[in-house]
Amino acid sequence: MKKILITGANGFIGSHLIDYCVQKDYEIYALERPNQIYKNLSHYTNGKLSFPNEEKQEFLGELIKLPTVNKNLIILECDVKNSPLLEKIIAKITPNFI
Repeated sequence: MKKILITGANGFIGSHLIDYCVQKDYEIYALERPNQIYKNLSHYTNGKLSFPNEEKQEFLGELIKLPTVNKNLIILECDVKNSPLLEKIIAKITPNFI
């Protein structure tokens, strides 16, 4: 299964790219800046638009993983300016495409 890392997941292009990759049954890691309103991803978050810290799940020792309704989609809160965390994520998931 191909692993895809998508930045700007909640934006117009990123959210549509996620829809495409879900249809292709890819393993998707979607990055979005922390504490955003997830309006373009709400169909993957069971209608939720935001998540308090107590609803976030651990990934790489950080509370950055959001619950989703699709088993192949993992939404992670990571600002791409956070180089150390971004490097850890890329090393962990080893995506085929970014």
